[in-house]
Amino acid sequence: GETAVPGIAGKFGLGKRNEAGEKLIDFCQENHMIITNTCFKQPKRRIYTWTTPSGQHRNQIDYILCNRRWKSSITSIKTRPGADCGT
Repeated sequence: GETAVPGIAGKFGLGKRNEAGEKLIDFCQENHMIITNTCFKQPKRRIYTWTTPSGQHRNQIDYILCNRRWKSSITSIKTRPGADCGT
């Protein structure tokens, strides 16, 4: 979500954090991880990774996690729209 959690999630997520998001925060805290694609300002089209068939609603459902010790090495993160499942 758009609410930062110091040392874990930046303020550049999309929308409100739900129960699954809280579980992800807990996982990151227990495992010394950071959600890197919430730390950099990006255009919204680079943040959402799921769209309803009608195209009316978009959500951020994919996250890039990294051990906190490497945080200073991360300079930019982008998610790419579309699926490449090899099918």
